[in-house]
Amino acid sequence: MLRLADSKGLEDLANLYEKSVLDIGKEKYDYDQVAVWASFANDLGAFSSLIVKDSTILAEVNGKIASFGQ
Repeated sequence: MLRLADSKGLEDLANLYEKSVLDIGKEKYDYDQVAVWASFANDLGAFSSLIVKDSTILAEVNGKIASFGQ
């Protein structure tokens, strides 16, 4: 199911964001750059402002966030 992001499941989305950055980012960036980039998900207020403010679309599978994009 596709839907617009909102505050529902924000922590799950932040965890997915962090995991994605850590997994994919290491292919092109050094450890310090990836660590700083991934840490953005730790500030849920700022993360929510970016994700909910913009048109972020979530893909859910069996009620869990599987992917997202802007």
